[in-house]
Amino acid sequence: MDVKKQLIFIISIIFIFLFGLAYKILNISPELTQGSNILTKTNEKVFVEKLQAEENIEPEAEENIFVYIAGEVVSPDVYKLKSNSRMIELVEAAGGFTESAETKNINLAQKLVDEQYVYVPKLGDDLDNFQNNPIANNTTNGKIDINTADKQTLMEIPSIGETLSQSIIDYRETNGKFMNIEELKNVDRIGDKTFERIREYVFVK
Repeated sequence: MDVKKQLIFIISIIFIFLFGLAYKILNISPELTQGSNILTKTNEKVFVEKLQAEENIEPEAEENIFVYIAGEVVSPDVYKLKSNSRMIELVEAAGGFTESAETKNINLAQKLVDEQYVYVPKLGDDLDNFQNNPIANNTTNGKIDINTADKQTLMEIPSIGETLSQSIIDYRETNGKFMNIEELKNVDRIGDKTFERIREYVFVK
């Protein structure tokens, strides 16, 4: 065999070797392909299930508050509002102020709290009792300050009607501020039984 033929033979062997190596690299086995497909489908399933779970998550329940507004608004009533609502939202829910409303001490930006009582005074009312507070600083945590509350506010106390509320105001004007809630028993028609019914709804400051 001459040199030329030997060279052709060697090149042929190298070509066959390279062809075989390329075939092994490019021709992935069916087992590997199947395993890759299974892994891909598994990942897709996990992804889809995650999306479905996120879509089915119920939003957190929104906390609400109940606030009673009375006085010079179009529709005095108890209103259900979102937590951290402002005074302006309550006034809007009540239809706005009446033409007789005294609004100069009303802070429309103030946050409201649950069980709050809001009283909007009338033009000409004595605003000293409101202490420049639009919610009439005569309430705290649902309790009424018997030293600053007006007649209508006092009537919000269970067992206190128009007559007793006026008696409380008369006593306050004659004797000065109450020193403690027990002093209510000195008011005409408020005995021990009535006092026990109302004591949890009142306070003094």
